[in-house]
Amino acid sequence: MFLEDKDLFENRALTLQSWVLSKDPKIKEEALKRLEAMQTRDFIALYKVMLDKPVIIRLLDYPLHELLSNAEKPGRLAELAGVTGLTPEQLIQATQSYQERNPMLGQRSIRLAITHPEIFKMQARAIFNAAREVNSASNGKYVTPYIELSQVFLANEVLKIGKLVTEEAENCGFNRGRNSEKDYYCYRLGIMFELAGASFEADNLAEQTDFGSFGTNDLTQTVMGWSREDGATTFLPRYLEEGVVKEDPFITIDRGGPVAKAMAHAVLQARSVKPEYEFGICGEHAADPASLDVCYGVGISNVSPGPNQVPIAWLRLAQLTLTEDYGGMLKKYANLLKAYAGRITG
Repeated sequence: MFLEDKDLFENRALTLQSWVLSKDPKIKEEALKRLEAMQTRDFIALYKVMLDKPVIIRLLDYPLHELLSNAEKPGRLAELAGVTGLTPEQLIQATQSYQERNPMLGQRSIRLAITHPEIFKMQARAIFNAAREVNSASNGKYVTPYIELSQVFLANEVLKIGKLVTEEAENCGFNRGRNSEKDYYCYRLGIMFELAGASFEADNLAEQTDFGSFGTNDLTQTVMGWSREDGATTFLPRYLEEGVVKEDPFITIDRGGPVAKAMAHAVLQARSVKPEYEFGICGEHAADPASLDVCYGVGISNVSPGPNQVPIAWLRLAQLTLTEDYGGMLKKYANLLKAYAGRITG
């Protein structure tokens, strides 16, 4: 939505890069206005297809350096110089200042929202204005945006950015909570559970949110301390060859392993506060049959695989519903948690 043009002459990437790199507040503000118009059109098109079906919209999740991936190319430098008024040398220096040693855990997602709230306000306005336009013309099916924050593990992060979202929602006539109805428009606020810390803080996070989604690519990295990209070309092949692990953890979640336990812990903690709290999963694991066994066992509410992988998820989850009782996995882990709680409080 930020980098790929939908219409001729949109120049989304150039617009976004001018917002990041410009030093002039007026240029930055104008770039955000153009992005907001583009995103509003995107959301209107999305809502017209989905109508009253739940649509989870994850707010900007890129590290800034990824948004600047082609900014140092000669042609783009010339374009950016014309838009921002900076020299090519100044632009190169500014671009390089956003490089990070560990970008996965750097200035992205919720942390970017706190350091640059203006772009998240822009996204929230686009989401709500588009929903209001579609709802006002609806004849019975009303949009309820599900807004999702990523890379969260502190309740204070949710409180701060949740307040920002609430302000934009109220300005557009939206209330948080139930599904939208005629003349009463609503939204819901959720988070990605993709950091180990989020699993441990799930009860506090659930108090501030309405739903959650496991991002198991990042959750696997932060629980196991293994790089998804680097491990595949260095130690992981040997680990598999030597039988240290039976499956690549970035393809299949180990039912008895730490990622499954982190997921079960999050579900139990969140539902101790809100029994109906919804959990989903998105990413490659959502289409892996063995990983779906784990999802079913820990009580996940929904899965979100790629479009061509939906039949795989349907089939495996139907099989589990008819033939297997994986509820024992969650009960077993619940008993372990109770025993652990007894030890640390006794």
